[in-house]
Amino acid sequence: MLTKCWIKDFRNLKEIVIDFSEDKNLFIYGDNNQGKTNFLEALFFLGNGQSPRDSNILNLISFDKKESILGINIIKPSKPHRIYARISNKGIKSFVLDDKPIYRMSSLFKTIPISYVSSDVIRLFQDSPEERRRCLDRFWSHYNPQYSMLIKKFKIALKQKNKCLELQSNHHQLELWNTQFIKISEIIVQERMKAVSCLNSSLVPLVKKIVEGVSDVSMAYQVKGINRSHFSASDYAMFLAQTCKDNKMKEMNAGRSLYGPQRDDFEIQVDNRSLFSFYSRGINRTVAILLKCAEWDQFKEKTGVYPVLLLDDTFSELDSDMKKKLISLLEIKTQLVYASVMKEDVTLFQQAGMYRMASGVMSRG
Repeated sequence: MLTKCWIKDFRNLKEIVIDFSEDKNLFIYGDNNQGKTNFLEALFFLGNGQSPRDSNILNLISFDKKESILGINIIKPSKPHRIYARISNKGIKSFVLDDKPIYRMSSLFKTIPISYVSSDVIRLFQDSPEERRRCLDRFWSHYNPQYSMLIKKFKIALKQKNKCLELQSNHHQLELWNTQFIKISEIIVQERMKAVSCLNSSLVPLVKKIVEGVSDVSMAYQVKGINRSHFSASDYAMFLAQTCKDNKMKEMNAGRSLYGPQRDDFEIQVDNRSLFSFYSRGINRTVAILLKCAEWDQFKEKTGVYPVLLLDDTFSELDSDMKKKLISLLEIKTQLVYASVMKEDVTLFQQAGMYRMASGVMSRG
């Protein structure tokens, strides 16, 4: 868990030093656009080496400042650690772990896994399947590090196949890349099905516990063109090979691949009805949060460590009873840093240090 953090000249944050020794959990309130999200973003940066919302690190430095300086102290059962980070106005970021420079960002996450969830969590079920695929791939990459390399190989094969289709390359070259594409796709789908099964095992009891009146929950992987949830990886490889063969001209006319894992999705059903189509925004938001909880539970089972959770007004639109259920579920599992525009949300916690954020300055109480 985090025991101390210090942040200077990060976005609109002036200079902040917080000691977590008195309170494991932190509750931050204040009006919009005061710096609450920036504070959570700084903590995420220290645990992941990147921002959860901005790929341009120059935007992370306060205006007219030469650099941003951040740090956290961590206590673990084995030993304490310290992470120190510096972002220069030349676009260079550097990290030091226990007085030694590190260059692999995965070392940060291994030292202190930190996860960020914003109020946009509901978009997981409202946006296109691309975001759901990205969410599933991100989870499985943390759970199975070799999967991230597989995704990179798949993207290369897809890019090369699309290039052949777009340029109308000779059929031999297209067939070579199509064979490679199908081979990797079979493994991708097999791994994604494992990921969905893994998440489903944790999601089902969570939804039944938190959402009243629910008797049945299921999460299933959906392959475009296969109208059933149960199929083997070998079935999929035969299906994809035949589909690509039957629709070769269609793909060539389109100039891109129309079939494969890049077109798949997953669906959650509650009492045999589609969550996305038949249930309220409140239920969709709750299940989206519980799906994140399922990810974290599986990560804990795999690594023995539950991530520190940064919750950025995550429970907006939910009634107070549901907020209380979710906070009670999480605060017994891990350390929470929660930001809200509603000061009264502090009563949801059994114990939390309360801070007010105003114009980039945090003050206790």
